[in-house]
Amino acid sequence: YQRRVHGRLHPSSTCTASPMDLPPAKRARSETTDETVPEDGYHMTLHTSAPTTMVHLCRRFYNLGWVTGTGGGISIKQNGVIYVAPSGVQKEMMSERDMFVLDEHGALLQPPQDPTLRPSACTPLFMHSYLLRNAGACIHTHSKYAVLATLLCGDYFEITHAEMIKGIQGHGYHDTLRVPVIDNVGSEADLADSLGAAIASNPRTCAVLVRRHGVYVWGRDWIHAKTQCESYDYLFELYVRARNLNVDLAVRPAPPPTGAYLLDIEGTTTPISFVKDTLFPYVRTHLAAYLAQNFASQELQEDIELLRSAAALESPPVEIPRGDRDSTLAAVTSYVHALMDEDRKSTALKQLQGHIWRAGYADGALRAEVYPDVLELLTSCRQRAIPVYIYSSGSVDAQKLLFGHCNLGNLLPFFSGHFDTTIGLKTSKDSYKAISAAIGVEPRNVKFLTDMVNEATAAQAIGMYPTIVMRPGNHPQGDHHFPTVEVFTHLQ
Repeated sequence: YQRRVHGRLHPSSTCTASPMDLPPAKRARSETTDETVPEDGYHMTLHTSAPTTMVHLCRRFYNLGWVTGTGGGISIKQNGVIYVAPSGVQKEMMSERDMFVLDEHGALLQPPQDPTLRPSACTPLFMHSYLLRNAGACIHTHSKYAVLATLLCGDYFEITHAEMIKGIQGHGYHDTLRVPVIDNVGSEADLADSLGAAIASNPRTCAVLVRRHGVYVWGRDWIHAKTQCESYDYLFELYVRARNLNVDLAVRPAPPPTGAYLLDIEGTTTPISFVKDTLFPYVRTHLAAYLAQNFASQELQEDIELLRSAAALESPPVEIPRGDRDSTLAAVTSYVHALMDEDRKSTALKQLQGHIWRAGYADGALRAEVYPDVLELLTSCRQRAIPVYIYSSGSVDAQKLLFGHCNLGNLLPFFSGHFDTTIGLKTSKDSYKAISAAIGVEPRNVKFLTDMVNEATAAQAIGMYPTIVMRPGNHPQGDHHFPTVEVFTHLQ
């Protein structure tokens, strides 16, 4: 049994069986379907030799129409060396000994046995994935749907709200997947610079499309690269077929009707500067006096007990003694300052802060600042009978004090409810699930406004529709897929 590679006959490799060597069921299937490629039931793992893996992957890719007519290519990095398939050969007929072996910088370590074989013209492009992304494998296909997709888009292929987006590293269903598209040239090697530039300028991408040519996909190992290549190809096909139906999958679907708004406070309804520069310093300034004046009250003793329980869970535990008044006050003061220095979202801390702020609001020393467009949203929601809720790391008492004593007057009548970290951390999806259950509104009908991507991610995980609020002075949130708004009057 022999196979023809690059126009020459080569003896079969040890992992290739003739039809008569196959088990009866597979032999019958091979003979009746008249396949030119042997049935590939070979089981591969990350421990399988790279040349063997490349041989079997190319047979599978050939059957998918990805590497027909000697087109396409594959490279795998294993045990510190890089294996590259030869150029201009029938990819479905390669053997293990046809591979070129390179070092990590692309220098030739070992040529194939056949001296007439040429290294893949894709090699400089493969090297970009290794050097720029520390990839473990790179696949180049001439997929028809990849080519068609490049004819329907500009500098980027974009698709959103498609399940297989989850198959791409760092992406989820709600993300907009963006794949850079570079223009084809006459020689594969001449694409190297533009492909390298596309990789460098698009840190989230795991693929680069070449217009009217195909696609390069890489991953941390061959399994990851194969999975992503299949996911990308599925998405390319889906996009092309949808366009035939006049459906543009690059456009986000309209959100469902809003059944409730859930608002964060800091950086969303209220400037961060008010919290950082007014509220927090007020606690530091008045903490000692407040503790001394109210030490005998039941409310403060409950606050101290809550702090004592939290302190005991620290590593190492922090002791807040009982009995001696001065020792207790000193320990509480020290622990509160430590929590504030670390900007900890401690329920015990937030409860005490709320009680200290209450005194400041009562005597007029404090007046909260709320953005004017917040009142516009609240008024609009009241007119449309849409309930509005607050979810903040600050205690419910502190929330009510803020909105009850602000520059826009008493806004409390506009809110249908308040939630703090007693329902759960703001970065936990279970917290949003609990809120959805508490307010009786399906998550998909809750619009959550926050300045923090990690909170938006948690809310989206249960189906809520988050929007990132970009107020002056807010912390940069980096690259993300969420819709953004600067003022509430721009909300859709």
